[in-house]
Amino acid sequence: MCIRDRYDILPISGLLQPGEVETVEVTFHGMVKDAPSALARCVVEGGPSYSITLRGDADEIVAKVVDDPVDFGEVPYDEERQASFEVENKGKVPFSYTVSLENVSRPNMFIIEPQSKIVGAKEKVKVEIRFRPGIPDEIEENLLVYCAHMAPYTINIKAIGIFPFLLFGTQRYDKENYLRKIEDLDKSQAKPSPCIPHVLCVDTVSYTHLRAHETRHDLVCRLLLEKKKQT
Repeated sequence: MCIRDRYDILPISGLLQPGEVETVEVTFHGMVKDAPSALARCVVEGGPSYSITLRGDADEIVAKVVDDPVDFGEVPYDEERQASFEVENKGKVPFSYTVSLENVSRPNMFIIEPQSKIVGAKEKVKVEIRFRPGIPDEIEENLLVYCAHMAPYTINIKAIGIFPFLLFGTQRYDKENYLRKIEDLDKSQAKPSPCIPHVLCVDTVSYTHLRAHETRHDLVCRLLLEKKKQT
């Protein structure tokens, strides 16, 4: 390409009245990995000439996004967690990026800072992701990072929203063990221990063994009487 095709100067000529000022624009048409220079000469009719050196440098947009998956693990549904990634400009041409939430089911889960910015030549920008589940559920979403005109980068986000809960159990006694304890207490002529409630300790007894209008306490008494009659 000829050097004249690399630079456009507009207007190329003109007439200035006394005290008048005109702005001349120079446009550079670059090619990848190219830095041409030229000398432009401004000739004033009946006056001096002026030389202007023109230099241009062109390069392709080279963006790099660290798009490793982010796994927040288990997160209480009403608490916030943070992560980050970097957008890097490895070239000489500034470009802008934007983090899009268009594919996110609930965009209010995320706060991105900064969500868009211009990245200068050889510059890195750290992007913060603030995440709050909002619901106790397994979550998997994709953030899209657009850099200039290029295809978007995808950052996969995973988390499990949890909520506080408590599991507990009470000690249970089987029927044979309970009857044996009652029999031992009866032999020793001691009163039943208050630590072993009569009703709660026979949880393993099925209701199918109960007779009409018979409570579980009545069942225990009947079984004790039947056992004594057998001995």
